[in-house]
Amino acid sequence: MLNSANHRGLKKSLAPAAALLLALLLLAVGAQAVPEAVDSAGLTPYPGPYPVPGYVQAEDFDLGGEGVAYHDLEPANLGGAYRPAEGVDIETGQYVTNVGWIRSGEWLSYTLTATEPQPVYLLLSAANPDATTKRVTYSLNGTIAGTVDVHPTGGFEQYNGHISTPFTFPAGETVLRLSFDGVGRINLDTFGLESMGPTPAPTPAPEVLIDTPGLHTLDRDLTTGWLGVMINSSDVVLDGMGHTIEGTKANSTGVYASGTPSLWSSGVLTNVTIRNLTVRDCGAGITLGGVSGAVLEDVVAERNVVGLEISGGGTTNDHLVRDSVFRENSRVGISAGYPA
Repeated sequence: MLNSANHRGLKKSLAPAAALLLALLLLAVGAQAVPEAVDSAGLTPYPGPYPVPGYVQAEDFDLGGEGVAYHDLEPANLGGAYRPAEGVDIETGQYVTNVGWIRSGEWLSYTLTATEPQPVYLLLSAANPDATTKRVTYSLNGTIAGTVDVHPTGGFEQYNGHISTPFTFPAGETVLRLSFDGVGRINLDTFGLESMGPTPAPTPAPEVLIDTPGLHTLDRDLTTGWLGVMINSSDVVLDGMGHTIEGTKANSTGVYASGTPSLWSSGVLTNVTIRNLTVRDCGAGITLGGVSGAVLEDVVAERNVVGLEISGGGTTNDHLVRDSVFRENSRVGISAGYPA
């Protein structure tokens, strides 16, 4: 049993230790509440703030360089693709252009904008070759908002969607940071912020649907927020007659010829000609997906993100482009992700 003198001495000697312990506990609690530092003064959207809801290519992170727009553990772009002067590692693989060589402690920043606060979820298109699930943290203007578990996908070229729990995205411009603390060996292709509205919006129809062979002509200019002309028949000639298809949203497409199974199409298309047409201000001016033997003639694709996008696997071959112009497209004039 302690006598009173020793007891008082023990309490006195423990007082500094208790105070120190309390201070450490408060510091630990405070550290959890401190937002991640965001140097927004040096941050510039690339190529501009992305709308919410919507999708963003992982390689379209903000401008500002190391420590401002991103943190990468080595100064070189190890993949050498797309933005070779940046330190983020970007590669063009068999199917996509992606951010790769991701290591623990690295992060990427993106400037997004929303017209009003809205419930959303974050969807990552990512590949994880390992057998373990890896957790990516995301923050909004420096405050941690949640995590996304990237489950095994079977390889670096095998991409699946990985989804967060719902959260509220604020109105105005917001810097979204993806942090890879404790995460390595994943490839990141795209991410999306999808609305959690009570009723899913119906899939919009194209302005013009061509589902029979033959000559089809445009009799007017088209304006579209989604898809101008959808072609899902072989042996088609689309003559624009000098008209213009103009997009009103960043994810719109001027002309989409698809042999990839979808809502409208179920097979490979052959012998598709697109001529005498201008497409501008779209995400993709013209997309050939699963098409063989396409001809583009007297086509102008301008001010799009991608002028001509060729996709759909080994079926996309034997294309001919002549007397056509691809100019002022913000990302690339012609993107041939598959044999063309």
